[in-house]
Amino acid sequence: FTLCGPAMNPAVSGTYQNTDEVCSGNAVVFEGNVATGFYQNPAYQWQFSTDGTSWTNIPGAQTTSYTISSAQVNNTGFYRLLTAEAVNINSANCRAVSPVKQLRVFNTVPATISGRSQLCVNDTLRLGTNVNAISYSWSANAGVINTQKDIIIPNVSQANAGTYTLQLITNGGCTSASSTIVSVQANNLTKQIPQDELLCDGANLPVNAAVPPATQFMWNDGSLSPQRLLRNAGTYILQSSDGVCRRLDTLVITTKNTPALPFIADTSICFSDSVVLNATTTEADSYLWSNGTTTPSISVTAEGLYTVQASNACGSDELDVFVTL
Repeated sequence: FTLCGPAMNPAVSGTYQNTDEVCSGNAVVFEGNVATGFYQNPAYQWQFSTDGTSWTNIPGAQTTSYTISSAQVNNTGFYRLLTAEAVNINSANCRAVSPVKQLRVFNTVPATISGRSQLCVNDTLRLGTNVNAISYSWSANAGVINTQKDIIIPNVSQANAGTYTLQLITNGGCTSASSTIVSVQANNLTKQIPQDELLCDGANLPVNAAVPPATQFMWNDGSLSPQRLLRNAGTYILQSSDGVCRRLDTLVITTKNTPALPFIADTSICFSDSVVLNATTTEADSYLWSNGTTTPSISVTAEGLYTVQASNACGSDELDVFVTL
């Protein structure tokens, strides 16, 4: 007991896991646990303080227990019990004061879920929350699948579709939950541009990738149009999308001109002399002379008609040269 009264060992019930925290709306009971037989006519008074220093009487709280039927945030503070003979209850010098009990009341924090809920097969499912909680529990298809703040499932299939529910426990033991429906669709986008294309002699290539279900298009050169008229050599990459699924396709364009052989004048040579016939042209990939030679130039010593053909994938050019003695 104290100098002026019995021993008291106050306790609080109704809090979260026997801590000093409680969620708003719950009932909290303070029990003074006052030793009996000290006063003939005991009186009791519960007091409240927001800072643990300045105390005020709680109206009507004049028994050994005090109940807050629906705790609110403004009930957060410090509580103590005074006891004395009834005539002395208001005398600060002759009344017993219990140890102080703290109470912290928290409001429920609504659960929120962020992340894409419309996915394509093989996408990564990422769901999370911006709420800091004591515990997290993610469930889907009636089973708990994760107890972390975020959930990540790579390479989803249509079996991963369904309702995902997040249950939170926040300060005070407050509970909240939120759900989101995740859909996973098959990727029905198809290739609508050629793989490789050779454009000859300044030709162009019309491309139309606007084939359902694709509705969105982005080329690596910044164009957003599904219709293109391409004429320059290079690598073109198209990302198409139906708003959920995506597809990447590549088109490589090469440009060439049909070979044009240089003019080679007919010529005469002296007996035992030779002459070089040079048909080199930058566009040619191959050469074929009438004597079977496949080099750009030949050296001849005999009289006759020499024909050369220069070729590439776009076509060929042919030239006749007369050599006389």
